[in-house]
Amino acid sequence: MLAAVKNIVRVPFRVKILIIIVIVLSIYSNLLFRFFSKQARFGTLSNKVIGQAFVSEPLLIEIAYAIRVVSKYTFWTNLCRHQAYQARIICRHLHIPYAVYVGFTKHEAGTMVKGHAWTMVNGRMITGFCDPASYTVHSIFVG
Repeated sequence: MLAAVKNIVRVPFRVKILIIIVIVLSIYSNLLFRFFSKQARFGTLSNKVIGQAFVSEPLLIEIAYAIRVVSKYTFWTNLCRHQAYQARIICRHLHIPYAVYVGFTKHEAGTMVKGHAWTMVNGRMITGFCDPASYTVHSIFVG
């Protein structure tokens, strides 16, 4: 835990602000998915991929870093869908076009289906780091 505090002290001010925002959003998304899951929406359901937009690459890296750090050190549930929801809120607030993908794959045993959600901005994965080719995409939500 001490190493985590040292790492937080070293990051730029904008990343510290993003980490604080993501902590609040992770609590919110945890409560939302736990108690009000019918109100949780990722955006507009679409069957197309969003186009490229001018977005600062360092900003995308910082958003992904903040979400990854918070999910690593929180003691409450912060699954891939929670992280995708957090990225959705941040991207909407910053007017960044995003796409949240929901996909499924068969579990190693072959009897269970495993779901996963990930967020893409400008062709860069910012949450849910995975190999998208190993999943069958069920839904794409754009915003």
